[in-house]
Amino acid sequence: MLAAFGGPFAAVIPHRLAGDLCTFASPLLLQALLRLIEEGGMAFSKVDAVTLVAGIFVAKSTEMFLVQNYFHHCFRVGWRVRAGVTGLIMKKTLKLSGEGRAKYGMGEVTSLVSIDALRLCVACGYLHYLWASPVQVRQQPAVPARARARGVAVPLFCGQYSQ
Repeated sequence: MLAAFGGPFAAVIPHRLAGDLCTFASPLLLQALLRLIEEGGMAFSKVDAVTLVAGIFVAKSTEMFLVQNYFHHCFRVGWRVRAGVTGLIMKKTLKLSGEGRAKYGMGEVTSLVSIDALRLCVACGYLHYLWASPVQVRQQPAVPARARARGVAVPLFCGQYSQ
């Protein structure tokens, strides 16, 4: 399986890394914008503020594109894995003897094909989180607590935050 599907699955690693870096950049740009407004009062440069807002927009747009592209390619690999596993199950089912067919009913074979193969398909989109989650957690201390608090407090008080 790794030889057949490992290449396309590994090819999305740069998408995942770049998306995580864009996720990391947005709070830093937001903090810089807030610092500019708080420290500068009314005398801050509007060009700097517009540049920071444009940077936030570009970072979030790039993040959205990269994450969407990452999941698209991972799920394409997942559907290929599902097709391969389904083919293997059907091939094995056709080779079963009469006793084997009596032992494994059509319900079990259908369950293997429909549910278990689909689980493998969906898992392909999330397997990169095994290495990406520690990277994301490692980035969090660098994001200022003030920006994290504002990122959670506003949606929390508006009723948009749920766990």
